[in-house]
Amino acid sequence: SVALFPADPIQRAGFFHHSFQNTPACAALRLRNPVMTTIKLHNTMTRKKEEFTPIDADNVRMYVCGPTVYDRAHLGNARPVVVFDILYRLLRHVYGADQVIVTGEGVSGEIIHPEIKESDKDKPPNLQSIKVRFTVAADAAPGVRDFRIATPRGASTLGQLVIVRGPVVSEAKDNNTSETAQIVEVPATLCGCIEKAEDVDMYKFTATTGDKLSFHVRSMRLQNRIHDLQKHVDPILTLRNAAGVTLAMSDNFFYGDPFFAYQFTLDGEYFLEVRDVRYQGNTYWEYSIEISDRPFLTNVYPLALPLDRQATVTMLGFNLPKDVQATLQTPNEPGPARISVVS
Repeated sequence: SVALFPADPIQRAGFFHHSFQNTPACAALRLRNPVMTTIKLHNTMTRKKEEFTPIDADNVRMYVCGPTVYDRAHLGNARPVVVFDILYRLLRHVYGADQVIVTGEGVSGEIIHPEIKESDKDKPPNLQSIKVRFTVAADAAPGVRDFRIATPRGASTLGQLVIVRGPVVSEAKDNNTSETAQIVEVPATLCGCIEKAEDVDMYKFTATTGDKLSFHVRSMRLQNRIHDLQKHVDPILTLRNAAGVTLAMSDNFFYGDPFFAYQFTLDGEYFLEVRDVRYQGNTYWEYSIEISDRPFLTNVYPLALPLDRQATVTMLGFNLPKDVQATLQTPNEPGPARISVVS
């Protein structure tokens, strides 16, 4: 399943979540030029002006050789730069945004060009939005990915994908009280938005004695990358039982984003509440709450290790076995290093 957050990447880039099921997801992005223009170029081999036909219309490339400078620069040296820059802009205008750049491995994006009606072929294009299909490989690493769209006017502002394991649930329209709380099954990732002042989103789920769940919110950290978003959300997350008694609460764990883990001692129904701590709201204040029963790793000990040798570290976090350790090979250069642990 897929949950999609609305986004205008020209003004602000949003984010959405994708599970590991290769399910198509679509995001709103700028539309390519649907009306194709004929380009004619002089072919120096045939000495004729010929219509340009790309080898691959989805991946038009151009190679430009730099100038050979023998003396001081003069006005003529600017000619090839201007000519090929104009050609580059023309190609980008005609063949449009045909590339989706996604960080990391295992995630690819494809622009879905709209079907143009025969009656609309002669009309000027209305460049408002475009759909992008993202495909996530089964072995793609979970976490946040950045993406940009190559457009005729340059790269778009930054968008973000959050890759998660398991189902994704989108927020219902009316879930602002315990009486209208949205019923969900956990583990799952809940995706919603604190879109207005005094907005309180409530979710209801069932847990049994001995269940250990972690609740991880991603919101403020993602908004730090959104272009021109002047005010950010400050989410607070609360877990309550059926009687309304607060069992756990978190405000700032990962910067401004909440996180907590809880072991349930009674069978029953429980409520999860998320809101802005100031009771403010914004249509761009999207969030995700990843509810998981898997181990949650936050750090390792020790943090500093010698170069280029095998070392043993102790895992720190939640829902972990006692004194769990891992052996790893340290890099041969100093500095921070990213490690992945597979349980």
